[in-house]
Amino acid sequence: MNTDWQSYFTFLPLRFTFRAQEDFPVPAYLGAMLRGAFGYAFRREVCLTRKESCEGCILRQDCTYSRIFETPLPPDATVMRKYNSIPRPFVFSPPRGLGRSIHAGDQLDFGLTLFGSACGSLAYIILVLQSVAQHGLGAKRGRCELEQVSLGDTLLFAPNQDLILPAPLSARQYLEHSPCPTGPLHMHFLSPLRLKTAGKINHAPQFRDIYSTLLRRFSLLCTFHCGHSPDIPFKDMLTAAESVHLNSQLSWQAQQRYSTRQHDSMSIGGLLGTASIEQLPPDLWPLLKLGTVLHIGKNATFGLGEYALDTVQRQP
Repeated sequence: MNTDWQSYFTFLPLRFTFRAQEDFPVPAYLGAMLRGAFGYAFRREVCLTRKESCEGCILRQDCTYSRIFETPLPPDATVMRKYNSIPRPFVFSPPRGLGRSIHAGDQLDFGLTLFGSACGSLAYIILVLQSVAQHGLGAKRGRCELEQVSLGDTLLFAPNQDLILPAPLSARQYLEHSPCPTGPLHMHFLSPLRLKTAGKINHAPQFRDIYSTLLRRFSLLCTFHCGHSPDIPFKDMLTAAESVHLNSQLSWQAQQRYSTRQHDSMSIGGLLGTASIEQLPPDLWPLLKLGTVLHIGKNATFGLGEYALDTVQRQP
């Protein structure tokens, strides 16, 4: 199989550390809160026209906010022509297990992964998240301080040092020390998985459903944000995925978020737990492994559809 895509698919898996300056309540799922605050701060800090909507704005194709947060369909696009926007080039990985309150002095660590061209906007992203911290999080606008930004063990930014602009990682670098497992493989879903099949939420996905969603997401991110349409045999890969049996121990977890745009509560519930595979065809491994970075399914930018892979069956 052609693996050129492993060189040109690039990303930055960043870690941000906030320090709470006061006590404040937070929702059960922090991903929606982080993504919402990020969007409002991004528009506030970057938008030049101060319009209420990006629709019809002369700067829409060139604006950093629009390209990253409300990503418009390029005029010369040959796919997704019926859509007004395309997948956003970022995903949050919110902290888990913090409870419903943050206290003064608490550390709030979360991940934010940028894909392709968005990696070149790191300085803007840090500026925006500094603004998020200063203006506050949650319904009570709890103030924080951005303490640091890191990439693995490398400190990229802190208030007392200049920003280091790193080279993005390639998929090839990410995959080079991760050979395909030869035995059983377990997918541990760390945040709710929301897959749609035939327009409806799929409560019992098969492996092909999961893999086809991953293939589509990867292909669109690659095409629109990495400058290449991947040359991979989609039909052959889906045929191989059809033969993979999934032993699912996934269960539905109901969850809500409040949309300030729609002024209403919205479901972000999904499947959590472990799904096991007896033997994965080796050609399917690279993208399945990369999917731990991409996330899959609905609301991926919130951090939904995040999974980990290993060969050890975890206890529920």
